[in-house]
Amino acid sequence: RLPSLRLAETRHARFVVLGSVTRLDRHVDGRDVQVRCEVSLVVADARGGSIRLMLSGRAGARGDDAESLEHAALEAAVRGALRPLPGSLGALR
Repeated sequence: RLPSLRLAETRHARFVVLGSVTRLDRHVDGRDVQVRCEVSLVVADARGGSIRLMLSGRAGARGDDAESLEHAALEAAVRGALRPLPGSLGALR
């Protein structure tokens, strides 16, 4: 959902993004749940697989629904990691 990027079918893509969740912690204190999430993303050439960028993001969420909080923290961590991507890809062209 980044305005300067568009998704392409894999066979037409110039770059691919690979990612992993490097940390997902849940701390429960009574009804209060705190979730922390960290992700690592790698941007590589679609052909050849050369690594072009390594990005990371982290986020937290607090509330009473652990499953929703994990999802929200994961989404926020990925958005944070992707934030510098449009400007960084311009330098790779």
